[in-house]
Amino acid sequence: MDRQKTPPPTSPFAVAKLWFSRALTVSLEMVVPGTIGVWIDKQLGWWPWLSILGFAGGLVLGMWHLLVMTRPPDSRD
Repeated sequence: MDRQKTPPPTSPFAVAKLWFSRALTVSLEMVVPGTIGVWIDKQLGWWPWLSILGFAGGLVLGMWHLLVMTRPPDSRD
């Protein structure tokens, strides 16, 4: 007799903490590269090239990570 593995019940607070941490991670992935680009631009006087590159790269990285995190899990074990 095959029994399906059922996950233990999860509290709503634990689920909220999980999604908060995911949202914070994606937000930081989008903002930090651009902020670093702004700082380097100010140091080197290259305004705004690295800032634009940092924010664009952060947007791509954040969106990719968001898609990976929200993908449904595989049905394989």
